[in-house]
Amino acid sequence: GDAMVVIDNEDGTHSFKCSRCDAYGAVINDVQTLKADGGKIAHAYGAWTVVSEPTCMDVGEKKHVCEVCGNVETAPVGYADHVLYGISAKSPTCTTAGNEAYYFCQVCGKLFTDNTGATETTLEEVTLGATGHDFTGAIRDNGDGTHSYLCVNGCHTYGGAEAHVFDQEIASREYLRNYANCYEPLTYYKSCVCGAKGTDTFTPEGATALGHDWLEFPEQEATCTQAGHSMYWECQRCHERGGPENDYHPYVLYPATGHGAYYYDEAKSGALSNGTMRWEAYSCENGCGDYYLKATVVSLDAQGNRVPNVNVRITSSNGTNISGKTDNNGELKVGTDYRTGLHPGTYTISLEYVRDGANYNTHGTVTIGANGKVTGSFGTLTPYGGNASGSIGGQPSGEFRCSMCDLNDSMKNKPIIGWFISIIHMYVHAISRIGK
Repeated sequence: GDAMVVIDNEDGTHSFKCSRCDAYGAVINDVQTLKADGGKIAHAYGAWTVVSEPTCMDVGEKKHVCEVCGNVETAPVGYADHVLYGISAKSPTCTTAGNEAYYFCQVCGKLFTDNTGATETTLEEVTLGATGHDFTGAIRDNGDGTHSYLCVNGCHTYGGAEAHVFDQEIASREYLRNYANCYEPLTYYKSCVCGAKGTDTFTPEGATALGHDWLEFPEQEATCTQAGHSMYWECQRCHERGGPENDYHPYVLYPATGHGAYYYDEAKSGALSNGTMRWEAYSCENGCGDYYLKATVVSLDAQGNRVPNVNVRITSSNGTNISGKTDNNGELKVGTDYRTGLHPGTYTISLEYVRDGANYNTHGTVTIGANGKVTGSFGTLTPYGGNASGSIGGQPSGEFRCSMCDLNDSMKNKPIIGWFISIIHMYVHAISRIGK
């Protein structure tokens, strides 16, 4: 047993050989048995172990070892499956390419049409080329004398620019040149297929000019303020003046004559009932109805006497503002310089008189009608509290002197008492004279 040597026959077998006699044998059930033919026995290999893993590009390798003689046997390990990554299909556009769906191996880089890696392909085979534009869609005016068409492939771009051709005759309002008038028929501008408007025109079939519609205007004489004109015709549509060929009349303008001399018109004069105001009207001799007014303001005291040096002011909402002072006759005369400010309307009349530091005033309104008549009134000036000691125009002193006894009573500020004392004084002297 100890003399046995294991020999690898390199033919898938090994033998046990006696190191002393070159005999071959084997130990079978612990009994040494001689064997003929070199005593070959098949290798007793153990389990396979992987030496190198396979990929989709290279095979791998495995081995197992005879547990008796140590013989090593190797074998290839088949290719591994591809590690595939799916690429989705993409439609091409007008300017960019698309592709069919395919699979890409992340190990070997090969392309396949299926998810098992059975059918190999190339990038060229799965690529879908750009479609290019198809400018046959809607038309657009570019605003530069050209128009373009929309691409129908969905890229929303316009191309295929062409110059306008104005050969369309569309009787639509956007192409209207003019409505029919006295001289011209209804006319439209020609257009391009894109909608652009040209400069050439066309007239719809049957359209004609309307011709004039004459209306006669009789001769109108000029007045002071308004121009007149000769007899003439005027077209009611175009307002041309002249007339039909068989009755043509040129239009002649007659300038306004301007106002003539003004004369006193008694029918237009008026006065307030208390006699404190007077208005006189003067009319244009041409009969145009224009007139102006002159005013006389008379200031009266409580006894109806005229008062000089009274401040007078005449105002109205139309801007009239006349101021003055009554003269020694108690009159303020407003002359022709104010004619434009004294036409019919409503006026406020204010009177003011200052005497010995006291202010006496009154005011009211008067209205001048269209016929020159005056309505309204204002109160009279009432100095000294309504009791005058003589005419204010005569500038009374307010002193009462007895003609018999030469008694001087100063009752300036007590006019009623002054008059009463004066009367009593006079009776006393009368009785005394009767007694004599």
